[in-house]
Amino acid sequence: MSDSSPPAYTFHGPNTSHSKDNGSGSRTYHVPNYATSYASDKSKLISVKFVEDKELSRAVIVVVSVFLLFAAVPLCMTTLRSSQVVVPLANPSRSSESTVHPVLEWPTSEEPTNKNKKLQAVRTEEEHSDISSSRATSSIPRNGGRSRDIHWDSPQPGARCLGFGTREYTARLKNLPFFSNWEEACKETAIEIHGVLIAQPTRCESKWPMGGVTGHWIVDYQEDRCLARWGKITNKRFSSRLLDVRNGEDGLIICGTAPALIDGAEKPGPTFCESRGLWGIYGVWDVDDQAC
Repeated sequence: MSDSSPPAYTFHGPNTSHSKDNGSGSRTYHVPNYATSYASDKSKLISVKFVEDKELSRAVIVVVSVFLLFAAVPLCMTTLRSSQVVVPLANPSRSSESTVHPVLEWPTSEEPTNKNKKLQAVRTEEEHSDISSSRATSSIPRNGGRSRDIHWDSPQPGARCLGFGTREYTARLKNLPFFSNWEEACKETAIEIHGVLIAQPTRCESKWPMGGVTGHWIVDYQEDRCLARWGKITNKRFSSRLLDVRNGEDGLIICGTAPALIDGAEKPGPTFCESRGLWGIYGVWDVDDQAC
């Protein structure tokens, strides 16, 4: 029996996986070199990652540089402006020198100076301008920014008297803008009745927009048709019948406001009034009598 020696194995090539018998009792195996391939691939991965990190850092540096540049420009502008504002204030002597104050010189008894004459002329002009401006301000109408075309139509007297020598007048407001404050316009628009200018109505009534705005005035002057008079005054508790009261008028109200002259003394109105039916309205006065 011959000696048998173990077969010798030889590996060649990095990527072959088949074997071959060479006839001398040895067999050749080709094993792929995965370790070497993995190491080379790993080095490639590391190098790619390193390149990507370098590109990211460059991008970050560029962004930070641009931000600092934009932040530095406004800061420099603000610093320059503040330095320009502070510089004149740092030297107060210059600011005081730049202010010019008028110097008044007392004129001698022989010859007045021209400077004082000029200053007096300037002061006179300023006073005149102040007076004219105050007059212009006072002449501004009360209706402010509203249209000056707002006015009352002709005042209409009421059909009945409200009291002795008293009657109510009404008028409608004209040229009132649709979206204006009707109440304010009514109160601030004057009217002329019997030659007397009345600043504002006694009350305002609105039927806007179709009925408009109506003003009411109580007029107690120059109303001759509302001057009722007393008849003969009897010396028995001083009573008198009220005359010249027209149909539809409230005689009791007119009676209470009608004055009378009794024993040389003027009385503003009766002590009380009473209606005696067909005999009319009577006023009664209670007057102190020393004979009683």
